[in-house]
Amino acid sequence: MSVLDILTGDSLEVDQNRDDSQLNRQAADFFKNFPEVVRNARIGIIHNIPISTTMKIFKYFSLNPSFNYTEAWYPQRLNYTYIPQLEAVSVDTIRRFSRVYAYSAAAGLTTRIYGTFNFKKGARLQAIRHTIVPTVSFGYSPDLSGDRVGFFQDLQLNEEGQRQRVSRYLGFDPAAPAGRGAQGWSAFLCKIFLRPRYEAGVIQPRPGR
Repeated sequence: MSVLDILTGDSLEVDQNRDDSQLNRQAADFFKNFPEVVRNARIGIIHNIPISTTMKIFKYFSLNPSFNYTEAWYPQRLNYTYIPQLEAVSVDTIRRFSRVYAYSAAAGLTTRIYGTFNFKKGARLQAIRHTIVPTVSFGYSPDLSGDRVGFFQDLQLNEEGQRQRVSRYLGFDPAAPAGRGAQGWSAFLCKIFLRPRYEAGVIQPRPGR
C-alpha cells in the first residue's frame, strides 16, 4: 500500500479487465481530490534541540547540565464542544497556523570516592581497592496544559459535569509535545570493586576463572 492509500484509506486498484479510459477516469478523480486530502490531513513538522555539557566544579565534582526544547508546527488545531442533547462531543478542525512547544532542564552532580577495604592480617586476600560513585540529579519541565498557552482545552464529558483537559492536537502526526509539568530529585550510588591485592608469594587467579 502506498502513502496515498494511507492518506485516503482507499487503494487505487488496477483491474486488467478495465479499459484505459476507465483507469484514467479513476486516477483523475483521485488526484482531483488529493489537495483536499492533504488539506485535511493532521500532519506537521517537529523540531528538537538538545543541549548538554559536562564541567568540573570544586576540583572533585562533575556537573552535567542539560536543556531540551521541542516545538511542533501544525496548519490546524482541534476545538471540542459538548452537545448535551446528543450526549456527545463535537470535534471541529480550525485551520490556522499553530505552534506547540515544551522544554525541560536537568542537572546531575557526581564525584568519585576511592578507598581500600583491608582484610584481617594473614589472609591470602589482603585488600580490595574500591570506588564509590554517588550521583544526585534534578529535572524540571513546566506545566503548559493551562488555558494561558492554549495547547489543551478543558472539555465537559457528560451531563454529570465530568471534565478533562484534552490536547488540541490529539492524533496529529508527529505527536505534539506533552507539555505536562514534572519535577523531581533522584540519587544513585554505584560501588565498583577494583584491583584485589594478595599476600606476597600467592598465585593470583587468572581473569575469567
